[in-house]
Amino acid sequence: SSFFFLTPDQRYILKQCTANDVHSIRNILTRYRAHIESSCRNNGEDEEKTISTSLLPRLFGLYSLRFADPSIPDVVLLAQANFFAAAHKIHKKFDLKGSTHNRFASERECKKDSPVFKDLDWVEQGHRLRFPSKKEMDDVRDQLQRDTEFLSSCDLIDYSLLVGVHEMDKSMLDCYEKNSEPFRVVYTRSCGERIICYFGIVDVLTPYGTEKALETLLTGTLMCCRDVSCQAPDIYHHRFMQFCNDQILDYDESSTDSLSASLFHAMGPSDERQQGADSSRTDKLE
Repeated sequence: SSFFFLTPDQRYILKQCTANDVHSIRNILTRYRAHIESSCRNNGEDEEKTISTSLLPRLFGLYSLRFADPSIPDVVLLAQANFFAAAHKIHKKFDLKGSTHNRFASERECKKDSPVFKDLDWVEQGHRLRFPSKKEMDDVRDQLQRDTEFLSSCDLIDYSLLVGVHEMDKSMLDCYEKNSEPFRVVYTRSCGERIICYFGIVDVLTPYGTEKALETLLTGTLMCCRDVSCQAPDIYHHRFMQFCNDQILDYDESSTDSLSASLFHAMGPSDERQQGADSSRTDKLE
């Protein structure tokens, strides 16, 4: 399994990459950069900054970690933004793929301090990403549609919508109005449900090759498991969006509770338009 490093400010992640991950990144790099750039638009409040609407991971570079001892193999690390670099503690996470076949967290997982739940747990617990207006919900839905269409066009599957839930302290509700979130953190907040949800798309580097096609055949067709996670890219994409529409996205314009959403944050033009540029090379870190 891969290991992760977090920077002290929690804003960036270094993730160990497999050879397959490196191949996927290099295969999609040009299209990925074009997709991210196409999602940028000017910020009306500051013409010097652009706003990224993509919910895909922000990939900044591939680096090769080499050791003085030649017996220790090189380690390739991927630098990317951490969209869970939130102002508030995340109490639980949901890894949502749109599949319902055996998509429950294990008993062992549920006992962890910050468990990662799955699709059927999300449905059972009755959570929603609830937005203050239909327009804001539609903006997120449209962006999810564009991002997953891009992944499908690159023959990528197994991606998830990762949702982090902060359960608000009822005795400190006034403090939440004063705290601001860092750039690149996308969230929606419902004071009625007393939760803040942070979200983004993760695990985007799995290609649908021969091995995955055989997995779909064996687990899906031969074993009659129609909703297994592994599916062809177009089917995976449509199922994912259907689950988002049916079980994840919601709005409540009539609510008297204070709802707020911060969907797409402003950032310097170099942040978005130059990201991925460093990924065209693999640097040596001694």
